[in-house]
Amino acid sequence: DIPVATVPKSEAALPDGPIYDSSRSYAENKARIDRYRASE
Repeated sequence: DIPVATVPKSEAALPDGPIYDSSRSYAENKARIDRYRASE
């Protein structure tokens, strides 16, 4: 059996979940999008 490679949560660019979520505030969504763009 080959183990599945995973990224430790502390090293992940973003936590699990969508980049944009209408339940979050504008500031929270903007910060999340900025973190996503910085990790590209």
